[in-house]
Amino acid sequence: MTCARPSSSVHCAKLSKHSSGRKPLNTLLNFGIEFAMSLLVFGTLAKWYVWPFLRARPRTEALLILLVPFLPRYLGLASLVPGVVDPSVTQSTFALYQAYGDFIAFVLAFVAFVLLHFRNAWAIQALWVFNIFGTLDFIHSVVRGILGGTGGSLGAFWYIPVCYVPLGLVAHCFIFVVLLRNSGVMSPMRDTLGRTWSSTTGKTQRSAKWSLV
Repeated sequence: MTCARPSSSVHCAKLSKHSSGRKPLNTLLNFGIEFAMSLLVFGTLAKWYVWPFLRARPRTEALLILLVPFLPRYLGLASLVPGVVDPSVTQSTFALYQAYGDFIAFVLAFVAFVLLHFRNAWAIQALWVFNIFGTLDFIHSVVRGILGGTGGSLGAFWYIPVCYVPLGLVAHCFIFVVLLRNSGVMSPMRDTLGRTWSSTTGKTQRSAKWSLV
């Protein structure tokens, strides 16, 4: 703070002393509060609005929708960019594991997305691989950041762990629910609902119901 007039120097000094004595909120506590609130908000929105929407969709379409939030996961590479984060963060083991873990998760998510879109026989297996790896990668990054530190200020990247990660964890949980409650072998000529898929007409020949609750 600067003083415009000499006569106000005493007042400015008092303000400076008062502001300097105020302790900022502990970073770890701040992270915990924001992370928990994001989980609460995204979980509530998903339960009240996303589930009813997905339940009205074929299972394959529901899984494709749940994969959409992970398609920009390559943005985790931003933790290696000086300016977005402190230069010291880009050299930390936290950034190394987090950035390349997110990129690998993106590749797995994109592969699963494409295979699901074309009703490929390996789609469900690819989705299992992605969902397990992606969930563990998120958990690993959060735990490593808390226990080992990030190596410096995250800057604008702060919004990834306190906003995007909770959103991703909610989506991961929903994918697990769909996979576990509707498990089964998927053949090249059948989609994930067990409906017969016609390679000539590109249409399903019968409908089926599934439940998310």
